[in-house]
Amino acid sequence: MNKIDRHIGSRVRLRRKILNISQYSLSHDLEISFQQLQKYESGENRIAASRLYEIAKILNISPHFFFEGLEGVLINNDQPKDLQTMKAAHVMSKIKNQKVKDKIINLIVELGE
Repeated sequence: MNKIDRHIGSRVRLRRKILNISQYSLSHDLEISFQQLQKYESGENRIAASRLYEIAKILNISPHFFFEGLEGVLINNDQPKDLQTMKAAHVMSKIKNQKVKDKIINLIVELGE
């Protein structure tokens, strides 16, 4: 298995989990077998560029997301790395009321001090 293929597969799995999408559901949307998705996520099988683009569209993320964290790849590193932080950011982005967002941020700041 190639290190890059494993990394990309792990990023597919991370994003899928952030969105609470099952392997079955994503594989169904991609019109591939559940087992094929498992092989992609483990890095056992390489994901073609066209398939990676399709995955990015389904997971509502830029394709560059899958390459973040690779050695020598210069991408904006301002994005959170752990699953809980990414889930929190995803949920926060859905909150429309700015006052509610501000209160949540203030609470998080207080808890972090």
